[in-house]
Amino acid sequence: MQAQEAHTLQTRELESSIPVPTRLFSSSLHHAAHTHQLTSTGIVDFQSNPPLLVEGLRGAIGQHTCDRRSSKSAIQAAFPDHAIEAGSTEEDNLWMVDYREKDTERDARVLIAIDKTFSEVNDPCE
Repeated sequence: MQAQEAHTLQTRELESSIPVPTRLFSSSLHHAAHTHQLTSTGIVDFQSNPPLLVEGLRGAIGQHTCDRRSSKSAIQAAFPDHAIEAGSTEEDNLWMVDYREKDTERDARVLIAIDKTFSEVNDPCE
């Protein structure tokens, strides 16, 4: 429901001449990639501009099975028009059944992922 509302809002905003996003990023978790797909389909051409699924953009990791990433091959099968960042492993090596990441650990991991992602993206404005 919220993904459809976000899609509708983006469509309306595009009618007001806001620029179409040139790069899209999402967490590598299945539910996040699915929400991203629902939100962005028809707005961005995934074939010429595949969204990048980034491991480090996940929320807190550990203990809860909802925090466990699907296998890389399952993600590729479910989202063939999305790219998976280089270096992603087949299985989720970050998730642990007996440890939950602290907020400070998550914040540091996400900041590193954001810095890395944006430093590796070609900026069309440069």
